[in-house]
Amino acid sequence: ISLIKLRLTANNTDLEWDMASTVDSIESYHQFITQYPQSPHIPKAVQRLQYFEPAFWESIKNNLTIENLNKYLLYYPNSTHSQLCQSYLNDTAWLNAMQLNTIAAYNEYAMQNPGKHVAEIKEAIDNLNDDIAWEEASRLATDEAIAIYIRQHPTGKYIAQANTALQNRKNVGIILNEIRNNTNQY
Repeated sequence: ISLIKLRLTANNTDLEWDMASTVDSIESYHQFITQYPQSPHIPKAVQRLQYFEPAFWESIKNNLTIENLNKYLLYYPNSTHSQLCQSYLNDTAWLNAMQLNTIAAYNEYAMQNPGKHVAEIKEAIDNLNDDIAWEEASRLATDEAIAIYIRQHPTGKYIAQANTALQNRKNVGIILNEIRNNTNQY
C-alpha cells in the first residue's frame, strides 16, 4: 500500500509540475515549491522562479504598494531587493510620499522625518522640477522657452529633446528666411 501511495504521489507531483510549467508564472512555481518541497522538479521550479525576478522587481519598483511589496517578499524573501522592500514596509510614510510623487508630498515627508531619505527626496524633487520645466517649455514652444530650459536644466532628462527642438526651430527659420529672400528659387 505504501508503494502505491508513493507512485500516486510521484504521479501527482509530475502532473502538478506539468501544470505549473504550463502556466509558467511566478505564482504557479511558488505554489509548486510550497506544496512539493521534496519533488525532483524543485531545481527547475526555482530556476524558473528566479527567471521572473528581474521583471517582477521592475513592475514592483514602478508600483510600490504594501500589497506588491509583501507579494515580492513572499516570492523572493532572500533576493537582493528584499531588504529594500522591508525598509519601505517599515516606513509607510515614505512609501506614501513616493506613491503621491509630488513636490508637496516629498517636502511634507522631509519636514516630518528630518534626515531620512534626503538624497532620494532631492532626486525626486529635481526630477519633478525637470518634468514641470520641460512641460512648460513644450507648451510655450518658443526659442526662448526652450533655451531657458536648456540653461536651467543642462543635465535634465529632456536636454537632447530640447537641443533637437531648438536646432529644428533654427533650421525652419533659416529656410523661411531663404524663401523670403529668394522667392524665385522656390
